Amino acid sequence: MTWRGRPTPSPVWPRGYCLLRRMYPLGLALANVPQLGIPIGWLVFVVAMINGLFGSKNTTFMSMTMAYLATSEVLWRMLDLSPWIPHEGGKYALIVLAAIGIMRRYRTIQDWPALPFLMLLSLLPSLAMLLGRDLSFLREEVIGSLAGPVALALCAIYFNGLRFPKPALTRLALVLIAPIVSIATIMVLNLLQTSAAGTLYFGRSSSSLAAAGFGPNQVSNTVALGALFCWLLLHHLGNRRLAWVMSGILFVSFAGLGIITFSRGGVYTLVISIVGTLFIVPDERKSSQLVRNILLFALFAFAFLTVLWPQIDELTAGAAAVRYADTDTSVRLGIMRVEIELWLDHPLLGVGPGMSRDAIRASGFGASSHTEFTRLLAEHGIFGVINLILLIAGFLHTYRRAASWRARMCVVACLLYVVGYMVQAATRTAAPAFIFGLTWASLFWEADST
Repeated sequence: MTWRGRPTPSPVWPRGYCLLRRMYPLGLALANVPQLGIPIGWLVFVVAMINGLFGSKNTTFMSMTMAYLATSEVLWRMLDLSPWIPHEGGKYALIVLAAIGIMRRYRTIQDWPALPFLMLLSLLPSLAMLLGRDLSFLREEVIGSLAGPVALALCAIYFNGLRFPKPALTRLALVLIAPIVSIATIMVLNLLQTSAAGTLYFGRSSSSLAAAGFGPNQVSNTVALGALFCWLLLHHLGNRRLAWVMSGILFVSFAGLGIITFSRGGVYTLVISIVGTLFIVPDERKSSQLVRNILLFALFAFAFLTVLWPQIDELTAGAAAVRYADTDTSVRLGIMRVEIELWLDHPLLGVGPGMSRDAIRASGFGASSHTEFTRLLAEHGIFGVINLILLIAGFLHTYRRAASWRARMCVVACLLYVVGYMVQAATRTAAPAFIFGLTWASLFWEADST
């Protein structure tokens, strides 16, 4: 098909380019008038909910809205929009939209995929440990503790078997990246302002200043997700020069901003996820594709070491090298040890959702759980073990079901991101739930027969 003698331009990237380009001024506007985020967030959610309840059964719009909401959650938190948009608003939105989508997609519960449904059921028995607790505790602690795992299971049920051809998957990736562009814009603006004021300082711990005054762990993991999807786009865009250049610039920008937050978890998760994709290649041209993957990775590594890292080192006055040379994880290991001890003391039902926080703080740790896997054991007991076994089985199921090399690359990247995230940030945001759910879809489904 031609257009004025030339190949017809793809409708995906021109529109995606416009979408991402508009995120920069939106980020600047939100940085100066944070309240603009309230009508934007609610409008997106309400439109998606109305479309899910009364619109057609086309799942594309719902899926893309969920992608947008999953990465917008950190943006809303950065803007301090609570209580107008709840702190856990992203997870709540995913739960509601996934539940609506499930009702529209499935006739009966028997049609639901067994593994995520059992994951959902395994979260219920430990609620018996909360009998007699006051309602304020249930609202603040329990719902916050359960929202992540519930969203994880519901997203898997909703996305199970949904078909995403390459154009739809590219659009979904662009929509997911869009709020992260606004986050990055706010971070850069804050860095410029603090640098001009002479108040920019980097110590030996995570920098909330570099994260625009918000939690560096959550910001680091979110920009890492944006960089990961830019990496995946670089492998699946063909020969579109604009798309290549744009994805490369965004990849370097997101990775650099993640590094200067000094929150190592997001950076390590990104590296592990990318390395895991290098060896996923089509069998018919294995050697050439493997070489291409490694060369692309080497190119970015070279650019990072020769261009980006010297700039980061200069900006942080050498603090970045000290921070990333530090391998001390004693606090997180201490929290994990407390949670394992809670599990051993309460092996059947655990201590109940949200109850591990008091024991962690009583042990002298000021932070909440960082590791979802040990938190599940402490708060859900033997049913937490069952939940983890089902989660691992879900990982294996989604990988084995990915019939094409493109699908396997995306699934491996997403699963490694989910594992890396849950190891060092539990389920603090909605992102791991959405990404895990996406792996249950049929990605690049036209290529499944090749």
